[in-house]
Amino acid sequence: MQQINQIADHLYLIQQGNNSYIHRQLGESDTVVIKSVFHAQLFMEDDSACHSVHQRECQDLQNEWKILSQLNHPNIIKTQQFIPNHQLDPAGGNLQCCSLFLENASCDLHTLCKSNETSFKIIIKYFTQISIAVEYLHSQYIAHNDIKLENMLVIDRNVIKLADFGFSYRPSYEDLLSKWLPRTLTSYSSPEIVNFRINVVDGEYDEFCLFASDVYALTTALFLAVFQLWMIQYYQLLINQPDLFWQLDFIQKVDSQLMREHTPKQLLENLKDLIEGGLADEYNRITIQEFVNHEFFKYAKQIEGEQI
Repeated sequence: MQQINQIADHLYLIQQGNNSYIHRQLGESDTVVIKSVFHAQLFMEDDSACHSVHQRECQDLQNEWKILSQLNHPNIIKTQQFIPNHQLDPAGGNLQCCSLFLENASCDLHTLCKSNETSFKIIIKYFTQISIAVEYLHSQYIAHNDIKLENMLVIDRNVIKLADFGFSYRPSYEDLLSKWLPRTLTSYSSPEIVNFRINVVDGEYDEFCLFASDVYALTTALFLAVFQLWMIQYYQLLINQPDLFWQLDFIQKVDSQLMREHTPKQLLENLKDLIEGGLADEYNRITIQEFVNHEFFKYAKQIEGEQI
């Protein structure tokens, strides 16, 4: 770990995973973001496990390159180059890695939300863009499969882009079981994914739609951006007793703050309806088209320019 940090000293570290790093590098003309997977021997003593992890993560990075190369949308991150085996800094060490070069971004939305430098108006603007990007992605019959605030990259105050397509999934070409077995559950994982992971151990599981799971994850991200608290521990209450759920203290606190900022009550009601629709069970959940065209975004656009 220390050796990697020494090699990458001249780069600005944006984000760090288990075996991957995302750096920003200032070039002579443009600033680029470099997403790299280092050889897992740095982190694991078992050579066979090491090779398996490294190979899978390199495959994810290559999958991201292939998918991004086929996409063209103003709110999906653009890729520049994929280098399968190289040294991040030829002048230092002998660490090999796979790297994907992407367009520059200032930070991810999770970091921005934690810094309290967002407003309700900005969140609406960003999720309008991200939802349209997901709609485009689904129109290409691709499920993102890893939507979360950390994978929404802020380019500037007016533009945000969806990133991290390593887990993206094309049902026509890939097997659901092989795609999800290596994955770990997160707070963005839909109930059907959770059930899949629980039941697959016994060899009995139900197929599920990752397009619907994308909508669940997108809605979870919106909820977290607005209310600054994870949905997962309150999910059953929302599903079974929504009227009681919306009376929870942390919800009321945010509502009161937004009302003091002259946010129209109708906009908040529309938001809650959108969240209920996006977090419903798989068969009653709204589609991405319904998400994009929901009254919440329509009403927000209608009152744009006013205080919200």
